[in-house]
Amino acid sequence: MKKLFAIILTSALCLFAVNGSAHHSLAVEFDSTTLVTVEGLVTEVWFKNPHVRYYLTVTNESGEEVEWDTHAHNITGMSRQGYTKDTLKVGDRVILEGHGTRDGSPKLFIRAWTLPDGIRRAVGNANIDRF
Repeated sequence: MKKLFAIILTSALCLFAVNGSAHHSLAVEFDSTTLVTVEGLVTEVWFKNPHVRYYLTVTNESGEEVEWDTHAHNITGMSRQGYTKDTLKVGDRVILEGHGTRDGSPKLFIRAWTLPDGIRRAVGNANIDRF
């Protein structure tokens, strides 16, 4: 009986260790001191955990199209604000505001957005007055 308990306990601890190592700080990739705004066309919606993602085609200052990988909060956080997988759809034009990456790559952690209806809204726990 003690052996069975030890096996179960060890298995449970291993599961927690794997799960715990999967979580990461946003500060590793995104710089919370930078504010970036991009406007583009949604090319893909990834409404999955750990972070909802929207891929956008954005035309840069040189007139070149750049694919942006934008991240939002998890499905639970987005759903609590009333956002669903249909809030943004492929083909929608959107303005996204948030934190850029530390390395300058075309990624963004979304803090506010202006949806196709023209209304600007906070995303996650962002204070929309800060943007």
